[in-house]
Amino acid sequence: MRRIIGNVITVILVIIIIFMSVLLLSHNEYQVSQFGKYTLLIVDEDMLDYKSGSLLIVTKKQASNIQAGDYVFYYDRSGAKVTPVLGFVNELYDVSFGKYSFKVNNDVIVDEEDIIGRSNDTKEYKGFGKVLSILESKYGNLFLVVLPAFLLFMYELINFIVEARSKRNG
Repeated sequence: MRRIIGNVITVILVIIIIFMSVLLLSHNEYQVSQFGKYTLLIVDEDMLDYKSGSLLIVTKKQASNIQAGDYVFYYDRSGAKVTPVLGFVNELYDVSFGKYSFKVNNDVIVDEEDIIGRSNDTKEYKGFGKVLSILESKYGNLFLVVLPAFLLFMYELINFIVEARSKRNG
């Protein structure tokens, strides 16, 4: 029975370690988890209909789908730290070579490559943003990946030594 419980805990720890590693390896240049056309955003403060602590899965569509009057998530690169922001599209600009730019919140010009996606193409999971922020933090990584991996290694090493001794003595 003790061995079964140990194996179940081992499997759970390995799943958590793999999940967190995938999350951290999928960070884009702005330190936001991105899987292809899907971006995982954590809502730090209430915005529009989204509550603080929510996890948003934003789907990126063609820039030609964005119209004036849409709400879009975009990377605000005006500050020292790049942050995802929700803004209202006032105007569209079709620049050369088929690239689009958007006038957002009356005065900010955002290029197509900085657009994360439209609010209409977003799914919200309330409360899961807090969980994801803990998982992606330094201490979350330390206590949920590094420490359990070390303990798992020690557990398996002790089991190996016990097995080796029992085979040698028996």
